[in-house]
Amino acid sequence: MNQLIKKLLITSLAAIPIICYSTSSFATGFDMNNDNSVNVNDVTYLQNEISGFTDNIDYDLQTAN
Repeated sequence: MNQLIKKLLITSLAAIPIICYSTSSFATGFDMNNDNSVNVNDVTYLQNEISGFTDNIDYDLQTAN
């Protein structure tokens, strides 16, 4: 029984970096304003696009100066 628990622990610890890497690779596709980070501006833009609210797209894509 201890061997089974040990194998499960090793497998789960090995899976964590794979999950984190795949999540970060997936998230880069949502960088709407190309500032190399997914932040609140990108999320706001996506929410506005999904809801159909496109009153002022330039305001949604502001970048930090």
